[in-house]
Amino acid sequence: MHIIVALDSRYAFGRRAMEGIREYALTQKDWQLQWVHPQDSEMPHYLDRCDGLIHSQGDASFPAHLRKRNVRVTGGRGRGLNPAVLTDYLAIGRMGARYLLDSGFQRFGFLGDDRLEFSKMRAMGFTQELEESGYHPSVCNLVKAHENQVLEWLRGFRPPFAVMTMNDHFAMNLSHWALAAGIAIPEEMTILGVDNDDVLCAFGAVPLSSIDPNLFGVGFRAAQMLNDLLVGKKLASPILSLPPSRVVERQSVDIFAVEHKEVRKALRYIRENVFQGISVDEVVHQVAMNRRNLEKAFRKHLHKTIHDEISRLRIRKAKELLSESRLPIAEIVEECGFTYPSQFANAFRKATGQSPSDFRKQWFALRAGFASC
Repeated sequence: MHIIVALDSRYAFGRRAMEGIREYALTQKDWQLQWVHPQDSEMPHYLDRCDGLIHSQGDASFPAHLRKRNVRVTGGRGRGLNPAVLTDYLAIGRMGARYLLDSGFQRFGFLGDDRLEFSKMRAMGFTQELEESGYHPSVCNLVKAHENQVLEWLRGFRPPFAVMTMNDHFAMNLSHWALAAGIAIPEEMTILGVDNDDVLCAFGAVPLSSIDPNLFGVGFRAAQMLNDLLVGKKLASPILSLPPSRVVERQSVDIFAVEHKEVRKALRYIRENVFQGISVDEVVHQVAMNRRNLEKAFRKHLHKTIHDEISRLRIRKAKELLSESRLPIAEIVEECGFTYPSQFANAFRKATGQSPSDFRKQWFALRAGFASC
């Protein structure tokens, strides 16, 4: 089977989706992949000779033999007639908001471009998640604002504050504008991008944290969907939407947005030692407060206990290892700072409602797109 992949490889979306497509193709002995730039003038010639197509061109006109042998990879609402696999933009916005909330921030902004549907939907998810927690973020759209206006918008925040951007390109530009204007990152402003584009994240004024939208899974599932079409299998649904996978942490969010000095100190100690098997008492010993008062301060400023924060970070690391690696669970127990497998299993089930092995099975299925969302 000669399969054309017509995705723009200049951007993280195309590159990561292509990695997922290639991974699926390795499971198919008769698949031969060929990449073609979506704007290649020879595209009609290539399409006449191929058996299937994965693309991002909406309802473009294709040769008759490809009209039921093509799958689109995209984001947003999945408009169009062709089968499609989407990234869930609303869920991306919600993940960003939840992550920043868990970091203790109380002042939030979103920088986007409201001409673009994916930006509007990410901003919508971001706003919805925050409003459900009692916060009202400020949204700035670059289509209406240039650099000086964006900086004026930023100066309206009282530090520390957090800004999520519609993608890593905006995050990169914002970091340089802010630094040139004397706004310290991450001490005064935290920046969270989207797409986890390694190159753009590395070219920020500081290394940029970013949400991984699970583009690998989008590509893998698009390839599987195309194979179903090629063998005449009826699709369970012509439109599949996959959730983002995780926040990839870098320097741009390396701060705790809590005004209480001793809570910040405790959080820093937890972050630096959480996987070393630390206890609540060890955290208390690092600050100038007794356990009772520190616990009260945690509840006041973070709405959680010291143990809750230790457990949250360990479970988050466990989720990452379960979903991104093949490490045996016994090794994950040790990597995440748990003492016994039973302790890990109980904490994991309490946090997720699943056993670690069930979570891993479900996630690998989801990452590859075998489950729709």
